[in-house]
Amino acid sequence: MSKFRGQSVADADRDVRQYLIRVAGTLGDLLGDTLVGLYVHGSLATGAYHRERSDVGLIAIVGRRLSAKEREALARTLVRLSDARPMWGDIEVSVLQERYARTFEHPLPYEVHYSSLLHEAIRRGRVDYSRDEAGVDLAAQVLETRERGVTLVGPAPELLFGPVPWHAYVNALEADFNWAQGRIAEQPVYVILNACRILHGATASVMRPFNKDEAAVWALEKVPPEYHSAINDALQLYRGTKAADDVVFDHARIAAFRDYVRTHAQPAFARASDNGEEDE
Repeated sequence: MSKFRGQSVADADRDVRQYLIRVAGTLGDLLGDTLVGLYVHGSLATGAYHRERSDVGLIAIVGRRLSAKEREALARTLVRLSDARPMWGDIEVSVLQERYARTFEHPLPYEVHYSSLLHEAIRRGRVDYSRDEAGVDLAAQVLETRERGVTLVGPAPELLFGPVPWHAYVNALEADFNWAQGRIAEQPVYVILNACRILHGATASVMRPFNKDEAAVWALEKVPPEYHSAINDALQLYRGTKAADDVVFDHARIAAFRDYVRTHAQPAFARASDNGEEDE
C-alpha cells in the first residue's frame, strides 16, 4: 500500500489492527457484560486514516450508568491504552449508555470521555467522576458511527444507534466550527479541512457525514477558486503528499475562507437553533 493512501480498519497497518484488538479486549475485561458495543468512527472507519497525523475515534456503549469509581477506573484504563499505542495519533473515546445510543438525547449524556486534552487531568486525578456530563459534539460522532462506523464489539451500528436529529447534528457542526475558528495560526490544516467538512454537513441535502479528505475534494468543486490553493495545500499535507516545509499558508486567506463557510452555513445553524425544528 502507498504510504500516501489513507487506511481503513480492514487494511490498516498490522500493529494498528492488533492495537484495536487490545483495546477491545482490555475494555471487555474491565467492563464484562456491561460492555454492549465498541465502534470505530472517523478517518479509520472511512478510509482516510494516516497514522502520522490521524487520531482513532472510538465509541463504547455500556448497558447502564457507571458509578464514579467505575468511571475513574475506565478513564485511567484509557490513559494506559493511550500510552501503549503504537501510532503517533492518539485515541479519542466516548463512552455512552445504551439507552442514549438507541434513543438520542441532545446534548448527549456520556459516562466517560478520553482525548489527549484530558490525558494529564485524568492521570493526575483532576476529574470529578461523580458529575453527569453531556456533549453537543457527540451528535456528529454518533451519526458518523451509525452511518459509517466499524464494529469491534457488539451488533452492527445501525442496529444499536438510533437516528440523530438534523438539528443536533448541525448544532455539533457549529460547535466544532466555533472551537476551531481561533486556531488558524496553530492548526491551519485542521481549520481548513474542518471548515470544508462543516460546509458540506450544513448545506448537503442528505445527512451523510464526510471525512476531511472527502470534504476537501468536494469543496474544491464547490467553493470559489480563490480558496482552492489553501484547500489543496491542506489536503496534500493531510495525505502526506506534501511536506510542511513546502507550504506557506496565507492566514488572511484562511480567515476569509472561514468567513465564507460561516456565511453559507449560517442559515442551517440558525434553523438548527430555532427550537430544534428540522429541515427535512
